[in-house]
Amino acid sequence: MNLWLILADCVALLHAGYVVFVVAGVFFIVAGGAAGWRFVTNLWFRLIHLAAIGIVGLEAVMGWTCPLTGLENVLRIQGGQIGYGGSFLGFWVNQLLYLEQIPDRLFDIGHVTCAIFVSLLWFLVPPRRHPGG
Repeated sequence: MNLWLILADCVALLHAGYVVFVVAGVFFIVAGGAAGWRFVTNLWFRLIHLAAIGIVGLEAVMGWTCPLTGLENVLRIQGGQIGYGGSFLGFWVNQLLYLEQIPDRLFDIGHVTCAIFVSLLWFLVPPRRHPGG
């Protein structure tokens, strides 16, 4: 077993979990706001969720590669594999859907749009300032 590749796979799983948290968080905030689910107004959940997508949006605007993508690529190269170009999400969407190469710029626009939408949800489904409130 190649430790570098195991570590690269762990980073990929962490990255995938980050993506799932952001995407599922948007769904739960929208659905929970409509259904009156209290957990979606938890201040800590909302702050962490907003920060998570805010980081992704900032990376997109600044043209930065996600540090997790960079780390995974370094680990894969150390393990004897070839890293992938572009974004983590772009790479895996193409792998899963067998689409022609989707430009990373399209994903950048999606990330910024999602960050703006999550920011708007802060006002549309406001978090509770106090645990009992």
